Amino acid sequence: MAARAADRETRMENEAGRMDRRDFLRLTGALGAALPFATAAERLAAAQQAVPGAASLPVLDLAEWTQGYVGVETITLSRGDVFTGKYLSVEVWTPRQVRRPFPVIFVHGGTSQGLDWMTTPDGRRGWALHFVEQGYKVYVVDRPGQGRNPYFPDVHGPYPAQAPTFEQGVRNITGSAAHTQWPGSMQVGDASVDQFMASQGPALANGAPAEATWRFCDGKLLDETGPAIFVTHGDGARFAMVAADERPALVKAIVSVDMPAPFSPPRPGGPGFAAGGPAGPPAPLRMTTTQLDYAKWKATAVAVVTPDASASVQRDPATIAFLQQAGLGVDQIRLADAGIRGNGPFVMLEKNNREAVQPVLAWLDRRFSAPASSIAQPAQRPNSDSTALRLADQGYRFVGVQRKMARYGTVAVGQSGVQSFIPAEVRHPFPIVMIHGGGGQATHMTGIGRRPGWLHYFVREGYRVYVVDRPAYGRVPLHPDTFGDDYIPGGGGTALQNILRNSPLAPGDPRNTGLVGDDVPLQFAATEAGNPRRMAEHTEHALAGLTELLDAIGPSVVVTHAWGGTLGFAIADRRPALVKALVTVEGNNNPFEAETVWGLTAVPVTYDPPVTDPKTIALADWTPPAGSPGPVRPYKIQAEPARQLKNMTGIPMLWVQGENAYAGPAQVRFLQQSGVTAEFMRLRDRGIADGNTNLMPLEKNNFEVFGLLRDWIGTKVRG
Repeated sequence: MAARAADRETRMENEAGRMDRRDFLRLTGALGAALPFATAAERLAAAQQAVPGAASLPVLDLAEWTQGYVGVETITLSRGDVFTGKYLSVEVWTPRQVRRPFPVIFVHGGTSQGLDWMTTPDGRRGWALHFVEQGYKVYVVDRPGQGRNPYFPDVHGPYPAQAPTFEQGVRNITGSAAHTQWPGSMQVGDASVDQFMASQGPALANGAPAEATWRFCDGKLLDETGPAIFVTHGDGARFAMVAADERPALVKAIVSVDMPAPFSPPRPGGPGFAAGGPAGPPAPLRMTTTQLDYAKWKATAVAVVTPDASASVQRDPATIAFLQQAGLGVDQIRLADAGIRGNGPFVMLEKNNREAVQPVLAWLDRRFSAPASSIAQPAQRPNSDSTALRLADQGYRFVGVQRKMARYGTVAVGQSGVQSFIPAEVRHPFPIVMIHGGGGQATHMTGIGRRPGWLHYFVREGYRVYVVDRPAYGRVPLHPDTFGDDYIPGGGGTALQNILRNSPLAPGDPRNTGLVGDDVPLQFAATEAGNPRRMAEHTEHALAGLTELLDAIGPSVVVTHAWGGTLGFAIADRRPALVKALVTVEGNNNPFEAETVWGLTAVPVTYDPPVTDPKTIALADWTPPAGSPGPVRPYKIQAEPARQLKNMTGIPMLWVQGENAYAGPAQVRFLQQSGVTAEFMRLRDRGIADGNTNLMPLEKNNFEVFGLLRDWIGTKVRG
């Protein structure tokens, strides 16, 4: 009884902490779209408004939006080729008109990720996008093992003993009594704190190994960007200082918010080492564990940003004095001097973040200026190869956030992440929701090798697009205490395997095996973290977020890939009125095999006549006709007369087949006998016969494959 009462209390707390519909839509840029019973014309007119206040924001006119990895390298061990784990994830935002001489690299701190710079907990544009508005090319970094870089214990070290807790998160964001700008109550249970904590995850422990990793990937990044400016938060300043020490001629400036103080690193016999010998004298103060040669980068301009309601008010003067004594030129940007008051340590996330960034922009303008005409503009690329976007807005939102008690505090669990892209010109009333497959993440839909993905093509067609990171993948952190040992993805993720096989269209060398020598397969493998061990548990977590998303944005077209296919069928059953159409691209699992005991899902779906135990569903063998893709062997479907999938019968479905999958014919036959209007599309039957793999969203002809999806959706979804 006590356990049930605790569970009920937790559910009530989770419900209380969720944002209401209007708050959610403000975060995802779709308020006008929440009209489930409106006509198509009314929905389209509303969708064109995008977000409240968006009309007053500059359009994000981008020559390039890409995501990729920098510094991906492997080593050979007895068990095979594995990643070194030193790579960075980077989102690149290049405005159509570059008006500033140097790009800006944004680096998060602590247990955070690059999201700190992209969006605020209440859904407004972050500092990175404000810089894009000003004509800066921007690189938003996730440090190794954080954000879109999976944390691999076998290369990054064991998971930290504790997951980030809400209690510690509240302490981190809270400033002094003068702190008034946080966009919420700064209490556990507040929706803004839910959003903040949903992004927090494991991080490399500060110290010499982490700094050696940063030094490696800093050099790789600066070799790509050329001379650049770093904007950092927290211990991200150490990341930038290591970069300046590694490539001194390429770091033009470091702007640091909440800069850490110099410290005395542990030394043998001193504090931090085991007892047993006399304590030595304190080590000299340093900004980093490893020694820096400040003389090498004394030409680098440094600015320390001091919000007036942060502990940095007391800390920054001594830090600045230390750096000046080391020979650096350091300026202090006191926000209060510009009349900007009430900010705590996470000023870039707070209500007045647009005002608070202005003194930083002004300082950079005083330091660096160049005529716009002297700056080369990005080259134009053909539509099929262009990563250009014109956005009314962009954002990232966590859905399905729950809180549970660990032995040491409250941790976030169950959340999915959603990156939203709202085109400047909305031409379709229903948005696209994209769900990735396998052990990967949303990057399956965003392109590879700095080429465009289906995301780009749908946005340029005028669709609002919501790209999902499933629970524990991509920007959704994973820790044993948040999802449990049985939930940690298996497969390791670090061993290189036969990734882009059997296709001359793979975006690398033909029939590439993904081994050393071609960067593009490494770019793909860098996203992977293995498949979930328990399909049912993963599905229920994902459905909590997907239902929250669809309830907010209204009827949508759902596009799934590979492992994500099972989630498409599950959400169609849970929210049939909100799924206008379902596109399954090479969904995994034959009917009733392994964990898909309910047919195509591991969780209950609605049958007519009803089913309470999937073992009671009568099954029969069905063999595809000769010439079908995949093995021509018996598969399990329902025995006739077949029960109907009651909630899915009115949803048009498309199943897309390349050359090396096997599940399509059996899945489609099962759907059809269950009353679902399901169509089977084999690419070779539509003029694309050159060997696409399961990874067709990323392959060289992904634009041609997209065209088939676009045309099918256009005929099936009319409002």
